[in-house]
Amino acid sequence: MLRLLSFLCLASFALLSAESEDADFLFQMGETQQNNSQYKDAIIWYKLRLEKGGQKEQLWTSKYRLGQCYEALNEWHEALYWYLEAHQSNPGLLDPLLNIATYYRLHGENELAYIFAKHGSRFLPNHAYQFEQELSIVAFYTRFKEDGYKAASDLLIRKDVPWHVKDQTYKNILFYSQNLKNTRFQPIDIDLPLILEDDDEKYHPMNPSILKTEDGYKLICRSVNYTQIGAKHFNTIDPAGIIKTRNFLVDYTKDFKIRSNKEIIEDLPRERLPYCNVLGLEDARIFEFQQSSWFTCSSRDNTPDGRPQISLCKIGNDTRVEKMVLLHGPDPQRCEKNWLPFVHEGNFYVLYSYDPFIVYKPDMETGDCELEISYEPTQDFSQFRGSAGPIPFDDGFLVLIHEVVHFSDNTRCYLHRFLYLDHRFYVKQISKPFTFLHQGVEFCGSMTLDHEGTHLVLPIGIEDNKAYLCLVDTKTVRSLLTPLQPSL
Repeated sequence: MLRLLSFLCLASFALLSAESEDADFLFQMGETQQNNSQYKDAIIWYKLRLEKGGQKEQLWTSKYRLGQCYEALNEWHEALYWYLEAHQSNPGLLDPLLNIATYYRLHGENELAYIFAKHGSRFLPNHAYQFEQELSIVAFYTRFKEDGYKAASDLLIRKDVPWHVKDQTYKNILFYSQNLKNTRFQPIDIDLPLILEDDDEKYHPMNPSILKTEDGYKLICRSVNYTQIGAKHFNTIDPAGIIKTRNFLVDYTKDFKIRSNKEIIEDLPRERLPYCNVLGLEDARIFEFQQSSWFTCSSRDNTPDGRPQISLCKIGNDTRVEKMVLLHGPDPQRCEKNWLPFVHEGNFYVLYSYDPFIVYKPDMETGDCELEISYEPTQDFSQFRGSAGPIPFDDGFLVLIHEVVHFSDNTRCYLHRFLYLDHRFYVKQISKPFTFLHQGVEFCGSMTLDHEGTHLVLPIGIEDNKAYLCLVDTKTVRSLLTPLQPSL
């Protein structure tokens, strides 16, 4: 009875207001009731406001609010009617479509959710990323998985997307990511030493890098004395618990047959910090400069706190390191691992970061780094790391990067993308994230075109205990690259 009296009072008051032509009053009463979660009362006021006509903005908002009120009351058919009425009256305001797409997703009606999310994603309003977010989820359960794959990929590089959305998208995209197509894998099968003389466990091959030569290829294969799980748990049978790396220089023919294999020895008379429990030169990336073989690597025993830094090394004729220079980055406190060495027009450079995009020209005697290229990309490349290149490709350069997906248990896995850069080193094309052999710890430290120029050769490490040469035809690589759209 009290509810009925309240309703009659509200209706009477509304009619009085209607006679006084106070449309704003009707609208504000609806807003007040809706904000106070008095949805049934708000519906009365909004409908009375619609009867008045007039200001288009208030009419659209009233229709949209009616949809919200009915949805809050679990009266979906009425909510859908008013959301569609709002959309019809102003198709440029997409909140009603987003609400519809979200409702259908939450209720497991993925085909319907896809229709509204896909339509909304065609526009470029403030809510554009939310439509891509919806698509990245619901499309997986439809015939249009490729749309969801692309939406998730695009979300990760948009600057207007909050981190919590990207963090979830990294996990979602694992449902879409695929192994690189049209590939051939050849194990890097070299004889490695025992970890301990009285044990049968050998060093494990991992994270190789490659250099094309006149008559074949040179490859540096890293090997380690530990095993790992999820890049979180590292175990070694070394009695002192020391993590050790030993590197081997492998000489291949043009058809990838091994001619020789010899360990790279670094015994230069330099200061080594004795308290560092990680020894050796890690993730060496080989390149040729002035007819000599060089590599960059991550080293720990030549910095005060054992923090990884990048060193530049020259290989002598007997595979001994004859020169080692510590490269000085902009922040000596930063952990450095993924600088990419390359030679362009007779000069040695390193690609330092993607966001901002920075290329340095190091002094090979002092290690000082001069800024060569620097720009802010229009997309978010802040999660891009390493991995391989740049190498000349078509009229520009090809780069491979990796992105790390972090899980709640602090384990992680790696995804990869190709980037195509123009001759000025601006990123113009990008692939969707992919894997090589599995979802887990994968690492590619360099790449080259084969001698015929028809295949890309990518040496990869898998789970820090296997190493392969991955060969993929260049047509496949080009088919994966799509133009990079300007970010909002």
